[in-house]
Amino acid sequence: MANRKQFGVAARLLIPLLMVVMLQHAAAQQPSTASLQGIVVKAGSPDPVSKAVLELRGGAQSYTITTNPDGRFILRNLPAGAYQLFARRDGYVSMEYGQRWSDGPGITIHIANGQQLTNIQFALIPTGTISGRITDASGQPMANAQVQALSSSFQGELRILVPVQQVRTNEFGEYRLYWLRPGRYYIDVVFPGWPSTGQLIVSANPTVNNTGTPGTYTSTSQSRPVIGQSAISGAAAANSAANDIGPIFFPSTPDRQSALPVDVKAGGEYRGMDIHVVPIRKFNVCGVVVVSGVAPRAVNNAGAVRGNIVPVPLNPIPDPCSTGQPSPSLANAGVGGGSVQLAPLDIELRSALSDSGNRYNSGVDGNTGKFIIRNVLPGTYDLSTFISGMGTAALVEVRDHDVDNLVLTLSPGNPLPTHVVVEGSDPKITAAMQNMTIVIGSDPPSQGTSPNSGVSNTGTFVIANVGPKDTRVYVLPLLNSPVTPGTPNVPDALKNAYVKSAKLGDKEVLNSGLRFGGETGVSLEIVIGSNPGVLTGRVVDDRNQPSSGVFVTLIPEIATARLFRTDMYKTSSTDTSGQFEVRGLPPGDYRAFAWEGWERNAWLDPDFFKPYQDKGRVIHVDEGKTANITDPLALIHP
Repeated sequence: MANRKQFGVAARLLIPLLMVVMLQHAAAQQPSTASLQGIVVKAGSPDPVSKAVLELRGGAQSYTITTNPDGRFILRNLPAGAYQLFARRDGYVSMEYGQRWSDGPGITIHIANGQQLTNIQFALIPTGTISGRITDASGQPMANAQVQALSSSFQGELRILVPVQQVRTNEFGEYRLYWLRPGRYYIDVVFPGWPSTGQLIVSANPTVNNTGTPGTYTSTSQSRPVIGQSAISGAAAANSAANDIGPIFFPSTPDRQSALPVDVKAGGEYRGMDIHVVPIRKFNVCGVVVVSGVAPRAVNNAGAVRGNIVPVPLNPIPDPCSTGQPSPSLANAGVGGGSVQLAPLDIELRSALSDSGNRYNSGVDGNTGKFIIRNVLPGTYDLSTFISGMGTAALVEVRDHDVDNLVLTLSPGNPLPTHVVVEGSDPKITAAMQNMTIVIGSDPPSQGTSPNSGVSNTGTFVIANVGPKDTRVYVLPLLNSPVTPGTPNVPDALKNAYVKSAKLGDKEVLNSGLRFGGETGVSLEIVIGSNPGVLTGRVVDDRNQPSSGVFVTLIPEIATARLFRTDMYKTSSTDTSGQFEVRGLPPGDYRAFAWEGWERNAWLDPDFFKPYQDKGRVIHVDEGKTANITDPLALIHP
């Protein structure tokens, strides 16, 4: 009986112990979850930001929460992983955690199993505002005029302007551009054609797209004329398009090169950005396209540049150019019609806008070769055409008169035998070689069609019509042209591939460009490598402390290669310890820079880069090896 009692007592003591062990074992089998908590504040102050929307992204999962009135938030039940934390709120720049300035890189948050991250402070940068008034030649307000804020972007070494926000003036001619992220803006006013009926799309409040870049959404309103616009009547009405208004840049100039920027600081209010508008005379550019060796009949006032033209009120509008009737040189040469393009050469403000101050084009008559480009703003332009595999270009100055009797002479280029090989005969890259396109781009880069060809099964093919201006070797999608729209998708098989060499005959042309005049027995030999290098290093601040969330960029060390080797321009950013890593590097010599506070990709602008080009660290990267910058990079500040 005593033994039975003793056993019962022991069992009662043992069962709770077993239950504790089982619960501990069960807990060990289940992954413990983590949490993330912190506060959102206004940058540069301790002021909390309420109603800010935070989104935590990691893998295929995302979590969203809104801050409390005290700016605080907490995210629970998070699995371990690497996350990006984003925040947005009206009146502030949409940002990623770790951004130190509005255009800087963010920092990845690494959460361990069961970790409780606290005291995360997210500083949101307030946006700025630009406002002013639009008046006409008599000082009267211009209502319903379209005002644009434009910011810089880059296509390779080409700096362009893109619209960020568009608004309409009110009945007093006043405009207000708001929620602008800190940065440099150009302001202009344009007057697009007004439809007689129907709805007009009007750009309204700014928002932010999923890339964090300011954009616009649209609303509709009934169209109405611009109030205050000087009336055009009589003879001028017959050719009113050549006398319309805009674009006019702040401070009241039609000349893009004379436009002044507005540098918006965080939370800045910039009033009095007024623009005084007067009608701007536009001109016509006309001429004829001929084929080399097939001359046109003489034209009236051949080669002359005429003065201002007084429009004649006839319907339809008469030909304002005196090109006469050239002989059908295109038809005689068996060449059909095409088009000519007129692109502005003021690189700083080379526009990507849809307004009339952008690019111009016109059809080329297939019989006479004649073309007329109407309503061209004053400026310096590149006039080019590419018809039936033949191209030509000319520099055109449009100032205070029409330009006519231009003669563009088409000449066929030369067939360039080309051969592409894969070093080491990597079967995956060899199989994916047909996804490549070889382009011989012009210098300077042109928006027109360049000689090109896809890579054949054998790797041997011919690129037709390579002309004297076609000097740049591009291998898409590995080595891309600066004017290639977007970034071509790189197949998985080509992720580690790069252009190792390009030789015309026995001369390396990858870093300096080629010159091909149709020489016999000469071919372009392109070698694709598959063993890229890696660069690692660290960045420190002015106090020699690790600098997190800053850009690290690499550019070619060889000066001539900077115009050609777009594949050697690489950008990375530092982590919380100031470390960085850049992978997939073609072997060669680079300069490494660390930037803080700069506009994203500003270093692609040659004019920006000149004062800093000697401040980078020269580093050599070998095939298949990791190069390490042992001495930390120092920051370059604005």
